[in-house]
Amino acid sequence: MASPLKRRAGASGLALALILAACGSSSGDTVAASTPTTSSQATTSTSQPVASTAPATTTTVALPDACPDGLPTSQGVVIGVEDWVRIRMLPTTASDEIGRFDAGSAVTIFPDTLGYDGSDYWWVTTQVPATGGCGSVAANFLTDASGRLDQQIPGLSFRAPTSSGTWTYADRTSPRDAIEGSLDGAFFTSYSVTVTEGLLIDQLLADQLGEFEEFEYDYPADWNSEVLVPGADRAVRLIPIASPSGDLVVERLLIEIGSNTVEAATTVYVEDFERAPIDDLAAFLDSVAFENATFLAAVG
Repeated sequence: MASPLKRRAGASGLALALILAACGSSSGDTVAASTPTTSSQATTSTSQPVASTAPATTTTVALPDACPDGLPTSQGVVIGVEDWVRIRMLPTTASDEIGRFDAGSAVTIFPDTLGYDGSDYWWVTTQVPATGGCGSVAANFLTDASGRLDQQIPGLSFRAPTSSGTWTYADRTSPRDAIEGSLDGAFFTSYSVTVTEGLLIDQLLADQLGEFEEFEYDYPADWNSEVLVPGADRAVRLIPIASPSGDLVVERLLIEIGSNTVEAATTVYVEDFERAPIDDLAAFLDSVAFENATFLAAVG
């Protein structure tokens, strides 16, 4: 990647640093102390746990349905609960409880089934061990390699930069809602994925070039380059760029898929470099991939 950008005299003079190469209650599905935020609250927090190698511990009280045929699976872990999380027959709190996963259990997940129930939770289908069947678990309480399940989009995979620290997320009620994670205790370190209708890469590059000229950046000729992102139609990676104020370092990956533009980005405040998971943030952008048909079906 090219050398960092610098702004000419008259700007703030800060040089761009390269980024180097995230007993249940009667009304909820977990213990009362661990009830997740719903759409009426602004944010939720969670730490990314270390995946357990132990098999899932379950309590089964009814016969589950058959598992989805032919869908991919991932390995997840139960998080954010003190004791256990309920397994439901259907993806709603009104559905019958058919079992429970203990906190820290390893769980087989069908991530492409992720969906919002319109009022309380995101849900995902999970396998119920020793039964050959499946049920639904609130995705707020499950995590896999792409992070917490309610902070994902079916058909989009990435390595979440959350292996250390606690991250706060904006609420989401639709697959098109942005995934926005911020590192707790940092001034401003974040990662995000946004989906926008339209093929916008050329316009976004033109906007960035306009910012370079407006704020008199010295920028190299190769400040952006076409890259390969599995499942995407087109992708462009930008070199690390300083904000006009000079105190933020931003990396951007722009992707066109179907009739949509997806932007994956990381932002680090200059005083956060010692605490921010720099390697994980870089790996997040490098790991983005799509299952084309599944993603397009999810975002509509």
